[in-house]
Amino acid sequence: MADSSRPTAPNTLNNNLNMVYAQVEASLSESSISSNATADNLPGPGRLLGNLYMFLGRRLEAAASRYMEKRGYGPEASKERLERLCRDGGSPCDVDRKSRKEAKNLLKYVRSQYEPNQMLALEAILDFATHDHVRQMFIELNAARVVGLVAFKADAENCDQLLSRSRRALICLVETDIHILGNNLMEASQKRFSRKKHTVSSMMDVRKIYPLAHVRNIICALQEAMTMDLSFLGLRYVQKAAELIFGKLKNIDIHIAVFQFLLSMLEHESSAIEWPVFARALYCTRSVTWPTEKVYFKTLLARSWEHTPDVYKTAYRTRYPGLDLEEWRADNQSLASSC
Repeated sequence: MADSSRPTAPNTLNNNLNMVYAQVEASLSESSISSNATADNLPGPGRLLGNLYMFLGRRLEAAASRYMEKRGYGPEASKERLERLCRDGGSPCDVDRKSRKEAKNLLKYVRSQYEPNQMLALEAILDFATHDHVRQMFIELNAARVVGLVAFKADAENCDQLLSRSRRALICLVETDIHILGNNLMEASQKRFSRKKHTVSSMMDVRKIYPLAHVRNIICALQEAMTMDLSFLGLRYVQKAAELIFGKLKNIDIHIAVFQFLLSMLEHESSAIEWPVFARALYCTRSVTWPTEKVYFKTLLARSWEHTPDVYKTAYRTRYPGLDLEEWRADNQSLASSC
């Protein structure tokens, strides 16, 4: 494949992403020599019959996929089992063996010729991007090369939706500053929070005793480190942290840090924002009580309402009877324009 068709690596990503692209491109160049004779839709005798077989094969794979899903197989089922293993735990060796099996199954669906299965499997990889143990497992299984191949083929065939999903999954599988900050955020968000005053002698003591301040600082650092290409990944980490923290307590500093992060997301193009993730992050903050926070919350909800899933809209209408988004936009215009 020519260089012009290679997906462009974001400037802020490290060289690992370019290395993956180069390895995939080299493997495609080598395989193209031996595979030209068996490529699809070549002119010559049997062309129509070959196209018919290809069409019927795809229909058969789609039907088989739907049948297997009903029997507890498919990318969704593998993802659910992997989530359950991560959540429930058990014997470390047993969990690791079963987790690796489900991760391999997801990569098998990434290689599938049935695009719906590919999309679901890639979305599963994205969902596990904030779970470092599972992400490292995918890396050990050479998932970056598998996903990179899908990205190249999707680029060549102008499959925009598949290309976008595969490129984001690929970014999740290489090391970036966002992953380093995000892993620190996940670790800090799972600590028990203390509001007591202590005398501390080092920064490490501060992080152990005042994790709330540490969480706020990491969210601010994520906001500064983001680019348009990496914003989806930072958003996923902040959304997971919001679920963990706001399920335990309310804190005005953390709320405002999350709100400012979400406002910074709105500066990006709409296509660069994963709106379901954005909506989940904002929904985690719905129990705000401080006046300042309500201004942030109303501004964000008013500006993202058209992308908000119906299930959240119903909950918001219940919480805010007579919800008037136009009034909210007018009341908070100064905050929206300043952010």
